Amino acid sequence: MSRCITTPKWEAERLKDGAIPWPMLSDALVECRDGLAHLDEESFAYYLGGFLRFAVNHLDASLLSPEDELLGSVVFSVTQRSNYNLGRLKRLTDDQIDTVVDFLRLVQERSEAHGTDAEKALKRYWETPEARKKR
Repeated sequence: MSRCITTPKWEAERLKDGAIPWPMLSDALVECRDGLAHLDEESFAYYLGGFLRFAVNHLDASLLSPEDELLGSVVFSVTQRSNYNLGRLKRLTDDQIDTVVDFLRLVQERSEAHGTDAEKALKRYWETPEARKKR
């Protein structure tokens, strides 16, 4: 970056995000398909619903399309078990966890490309007591 962004400017931008209800997020998410990977824990918990909604609406996207790439990113974000990602997943409420489980079951049933990852994540994490165990 060629300039320094002050803490107050970062905070002002973060507060703007909270003013956008995630159901209003549109297919513009395709333009930031890697964005989910870079969100902090609080933002991840907030925006995950919007990304899941997008992914459900594009389960039938053709392979290697921008929509399929974002679908893959969303699946990865709820199946990857690094310490970094587990910290983000532990922020989810029980209702959000239920939604992720429903999402992964749907992906398992309807997606050849991502179904295996969804199935493994359900068995190894989401359908175990660990998923609901807070930090």
